[in-house]
Order: sequence, then C-alpha cells, then structure tokens
Amino acid sequence: MDGSNWRWGPDDAPKDDPFWPPPPRAGDESSFLVILAVAALLVGGSLVLAHKLSDMVKIQSCAIQGRTNCAPIDAPRSER
Repeated sequence: MDGSNWRWGPDDAPKDDPFWPPPPRAGDESSFLVILAVAALLVGGSLVLAHKLSDMVKIQSCAIQGRTNCAPIDAPRSER
C-alpha cells in the first residue's frame, strides 16, 4: 500500500483514472454542528472537572498540613 487516497471505480475494476468520492452536499452541515457540540461539551466538562479537582487538592493539602479551618462551612447567620 503506497498511502494514496484514491479508489477504484464503482465496478471495482482497475481503470486509468482513479475514482474520487463525490464532494460534500449542501445538507451535510448538521454533522459538523453535532461534532462541534460534542467537542464543546467535552471541553466544558473537562474544565469543570479540572476546577473541582483543583479545589479538592487545595482542601487535601490543607488537611495534610494539620490545619483545622480548611473548608468553610456555609451556615445560616443567627440573629440574636
């Protein structure tokens, strides 16, 4: 195999000229949009996961150092 991208004709018989696939049609944009949406979701999910892991590492490092006030606790304020 020489790495070329050409194909034989529709009847699978060798010919003088290679058979090139037809150009994309006008209605093929939807597949591009789906791929773009999936890629955006993967990038967004990766960023959220990286942020959460970063927060967990900060809390874990604080606890390993022996500190006692590593993670603030959200509690309602009592009015007296």
